[in-house]
This record gives sequence, C-alpha cells and structure tokens, in this order.
Amino acid sequence: MSRADYVLLNGVLHYEGDAQSYLESIRQRMAETSRLLVVYYSGLWRPLFRLADLLGIRKKTPEENWLSHGDVANLLALADFEPVRMDFKVLVPVYIPIISGLVNRFLAPLPLLDRLCMATILVARPLPRLSAGRPSVSVIVAAVRVLKSDNSSSSNLRTGLLIRRRLRCSPTSAAAL
Repeated sequence: MSRADYVLLNGVLHYEGDAQSYLESIRQRMAETSRLLVVYYSGLWRPLFRLADLLGIRKKTPEENWLSHGDVANLLALADFEPVRMDFKVLVPVYIPIISGLVNRFLAPLPLLDRLCMATILVARPLPRLSAGRPSVSVIVAAVRVLKSDNSSSSNLRTGLLIRRRLRCSPTSAAAL
C-alpha cells in the first residue's frame, strides 16, 4: 500500500461525528515523513455563517463540530500527530477591491488580529511509532560501604536483598544492584 506525502483535510473535521477516530484512521495510512494539513474554521465566525445560511448567501450545511484551536491540538495529540505550523488566514472573507487583499495579506497575520481570522491552516506530522517490544525498567540504588572501627568494611546488603525480593529479579540482574 502506498503512503501519501500530504493529506489535506479542508474543513472536513467540522462534518465528522467522531473526529478523533477519523484522525486515527488517517494516521495509520501515513508514513513517518508525511504531513497532515488541516483547514478548520474559527468558532467566532459561527454566528456569521448561520446568518449567511438564513439569508441564502451560503448553502446550508450540517456542521457537527466547531472546534477551537485547543480542541484540534488535543485531537491531533490523541491521534499521534504533532503540530508543526499554524497559520491564520482570511480576516475579510468577501472581495472588497484593494481592501480585502491588503487586510488578508498584511493585517491577518498580526498578533491578536490573527485569532479573529476565519480560517486556520495547521500542518502536523505523525509522531514516530513506538516499538511493540516489552517495556523495560531500570532501578538504580546507591550502595553504601561503611568502614567500621576495626578497618573492616560492610556494604548495605540489606537494601539489595530487599530490592531483589520486591522486583523478583534473576540472581544475575540482582547482582548488578
């Protein structure tokens, strides 16, 4: 099965009933070097979208989700994606000669104004898959050697024996303790 270099989700997450499962299924089909491009719309624009629906300016669509930036970031993390870049676009969604181009090009990316933009473009990469091997644990215990008054030494063997019993280690691994 060939893997895509780029996967574009242009407003798709708004129509998915289970966005997390959808992202997880996409993740399974992506290579480690692939990129996911997600375009989603700001919830701040929701009332204007509804008004456009009522006025007949926009075709009425059954959006299921209006996701915030935090929601999208969390869904991506749950599906093993890491955000790489986020761009905010379209502050003026209608064409007004000269004005809409200037505002969308120069004002939309500015801090504070960028959060008012209608569309967000997020680029994410898949996180590396973990190996399916058994997890391992390392236990490090400080061993103390005490010099007695008669110049003989004794080590803290009691701690080592206790740890061996608790971890049920093999004698060779417990000897390393």
